[in-house]
Amino acid sequence: MSRFLAVALGVAALVALPAATSSAASHVKAFDNCGLGGAHFKPHGFVFACADHGLYIKHVRWSAWGSRSARGRGTGYANDCNPDCADGHFHHAAMTITLSRPGTCPGHAGVRVFRRVRYRWVHGDPAGPGPRSGSMSACP
Repeated sequence: MSRFLAVALGVAALVALPAATSSAASHVKAFDNCGLGGAHFKPHGFVFACADHGLYIKHVRWSAWGSRSARGRGTGYANDCNPDCADGHFHHAAMTITLSRPGTCPGHAGVRVFRRVRYRWVHGDPAGPGPRSGSMSACP
């Protein structure tokens, strides 16, 4: 192999590397709706309380989506459970969401997803004195 050809192949490999990295990032997805809706790229919402859907985020706008993590902001909704959760009222406020720990979930081989989700109320829980933030497994 000529020296010129070896250098040209080396340069071509380096130029192709960023494209492969960004392509891999686009393949990482997230389960939304407690895994019932399947895995999606940049979902518009995410349910945190799967049993009763008493805590969720909608209208998410993703500011970053990479191969290791994703960050977004949307409107969070929380049930005040007053007088009880079945008859409670939903309150909404700004919320951030962060996805991390890419990998596969049990029973979903071949689908790369973010396995950890964290949320944070920007100005505190609108439904009352609740946790300002939380995290959970994003695998169904």
